[in-house]
Amino acid sequence: MFDGRKIESAVREVYSFLYPDKKERKKALARLDMETLVQSIRWCG
Repeated sequence: MFDGRKIESAVREVYSFLYPDKKERKKALARLDMETLVQSIRWCG
């Protein structure tokens, strides 16, 4: 069963590697529309 919270958590984890600095990570995540991203992954999978 699809769990959007797990997808969001995975995206945040990947961003923690891409942006080790918390301020930079926060800016990068703010540019994402997390809800749309999760829905896109759900419908592509």
